[in-house]
Amino acid sequence: MQTCKTLYEILYSSTLVWCNRLWVDFGWETFPGERSDFMLYRSIYQQESAESIRFRGVFTDGGIDDANTSYWVDNVFIDDISPYCSHASANIDLVGVLLKHSELTRSKERSIRQYLISRCRYAAALLEHIHARDRTESFRERLRTIESYSDLQLKLFFFSLHDSFHQVSIYVCFGERQRYFAEYWVLQDSQLGQLLFYNVTPDNLEEEQRRMTAIRQHLLSIETFQDQNIIGKDSDVVYDGDILQKIEKSEMSMCILERMVISREGQLTCPVSCGAIFGCAVSRHGAMRSEADLLELMRKSLHGMLVPLHWSTKTTLSMNQPFLFFLDISDFNSLDSFRMLCEKSEKGLVPAFNRVCFQEKNVFVEFKRVRLVSTSGGSCDKLFQWFPIGWFQFALYDADFDSLVRNREGYQACDVLFPCDFENEDTVAESRIFVPLKMKHAINFVAVKLISQENRMDAMMDGHDWPNIDLSSLTLQGRIIDV
Repeated sequence: MQTCKTLYEILYSSTLVWCNRLWVDFGWETFPGERSDFMLYRSIYQQESAESIRFRGVFTDGGIDDANTSYWVDNVFIDDISPYCSHASANIDLVGVLLKHSELTRSKERSIRQYLISRCRYAAALLEHIHARDRTESFRERLRTIESYSDLQLKLFFFSLHDSFHQVSIYVCFGERQRYFAEYWVLQDSQLGQLLFYNVTPDNLEEEQRRMTAIRQHLLSIETFQDQNIIGKDSDVVYDGDILQKIEKSEMSMCILERMVISREGQLTCPVSCGAIFGCAVSRHGAMRSEADLLELMRKSLHGMLVPLHWSTKTTLSMNQPFLFFLDISDFNSLDSFRMLCEKSEKGLVPAFNRVCFQEKNVFVEFKRVRLVSTSGGSCDKLFQWFPIGWFQFALYDADFDSLVRNREGYQACDVLFPCDFENEDTVAESRIFVPLKMKHAINFVAVKLISQENRMDAMMDGHDWPNIDLSSLTLQGRIIDV
């Protein structure tokens, strides 16, 4: 009994033991001066998994389509079909950061969204009825149409209805409103805005009007604030100055990434066809640098300009530890073929595969966990220590695709998942890749490299001179950790 108690006390208080477990189980690299003990491990282990974690878009080197901030990087981290649309055509990097209180912000966003859906659903259902008379859905089913609207679509639809209501300014008895609309709304599109107040009683009308006006002003202020803080929108290097200031003040949180959903849903002229995802964890103390230094370090880290090292597989920590690597993210430039990725992995130029997920004609490759090293062989001491999480490709039409899948050429020693391996078949879709990660990752920054696009410009009559790349969303799921 005494031996067990002594052993327990040794294990409980051992920084080395829990530092190693944090790394093996969660990819958690301990920063100097920060906790690495049993209590931290237990708090992570017991934390409930979040449906989605709201990162904030902060940087891209691919510009914005038509310099229109409606297509800004932040759209990628909102779980809907509002896309990021680039100006450049290939090898575009974009960065998101997890800030403190991000869930409070997201909670407010969800609350406003649900309110707008409840107020706009009748007008949306009516328009669906008018323009899709041949469909068989009931009106009750069409009331759910608006739930598929992106945040941007919903906001613009609400604005148009709100404007319409105030332009018409026709007030009728609410007891007669339902009959009035049934007889008259189809003939007067300008009066569609009155459906915002459908089922609102006369006693609550003024209060509801004030609430809508306040929400409209709030949405407009966010739009104006964002537009003012997005710097360089006429160039390829674009960043959010407000978010960068929050990073400078070390207002970051941390999460354990467990799942992802990559989406190119929506009416996109140049949807992403291939890309890669990276993560890193930046300590709050390490981020205390000037805004200009942060921007320069972020840009250089993405372009392989910080340390002149590439992939290396020569050094190991111990028999059961992963290989040490230094990643040059630019090594993934133009890596737009699954076969090419397999060949590079076999040569040790990218990490070994941990899992390959095939969904429809889409594929996601999850890499084994890696550690980064500097030129001296120790831990890399740079601010943005990016490590690869995975590589993805939509519409994988390699001529030898069947051979790649059937014979597992180039990836024999890893797990493989097929559509039938997913419990929820709804997760498998042509325009969406659902990624249940085999290994968890502790991160507060995520980078996405958009390598190439599927060019649909002619089919969609897009008149631009060259293709860009569009990405609807990258939904990140896992546990938010308060360190």
